[in-house]
Amino acid sequence: MLEEEDDYLNFLSLDYKIIWNDFSVYFPLENGDASTIIENQRVAKIKIKKLSVQYKDALAVIIHDILQDITEAQIRKNIKMIEKGV
Repeated sequence: MLEEEDDYLNFLSLDYKIIWNDFSVYFPLENGDASTIIENQRVAKIKIKKLSVQYKDALAVIIHDILQDITEAQIRKNIKMIEKGV
């Protein structure tokens, strides 16, 4: 993120008691991902299948950081199951 974007994120989270750590995950936002995210917001659903591999990998890292008892391999397997509609 640019410094301005980081400052804006901090501004948005002022009312929440969030403690940021030094670990950052940067999503490589591609045009395809951006249009998929906009479409997901429009239909109020998450269509993972259309997101790039890099975006899904970054998502897996974040999920693993939150749910540390599940391996990244299991998370990736679950993402693939969601893509297939299982």
